[in-house]
Amino acid sequence: MATLGAFAIIFDDRGHVLCVRTTYGEQRWTTPGGRVEPNESPIEALRREVREETGFEIAPGPLIGVYAKPFQDDLVMAFYGEVLHRHPWQPDDEIAEFAFCNPMALPAPMTIASRSRIVDAVAGRRGIYRVFATAADLGGHLAEELGL
Repeated sequence: MATLGAFAIIFDDRGHVLCVRTTYGEQRWTTPGGRVEPNESPIEALRREVREETGFEIAPGPLIGVYAKPFQDDLVMAFYGEVLHRHPWQPDDEIAEFAFCNPMALPAPMTIASRSRIVDAVAGRRGIYRVFATAADLGGHLAEELGL
């Protein structure tokens, strides 16, 4: 069964994008978000994940796109978001830190899938549907198409 994820693309007043660095695996950077839990809508998951990972309460915005990785049974929805309020936050066993990053100088390591969501948001796209059909797509022609 495929997993469903919801991720937020949140810009600050300078046009920098909110990124989080995970504590597991390769400690990659990504945008805040994660798995939609049973009996939870993607928007509810988006709000929950952003709050857990950053302490920010957000207003979810329009859908940027849907990103599929059939070879991993993974489907991700990316939404614009706007910060409404900030609660205290401390690093935990999932997220080491967060930062607003210049989208033209994103931190590494970051996957092509995460970068593609940011590139689509910076370009103002909505309703995008991208399929990463194989693992090779995550580093091949799609990266070139997006200028990554």
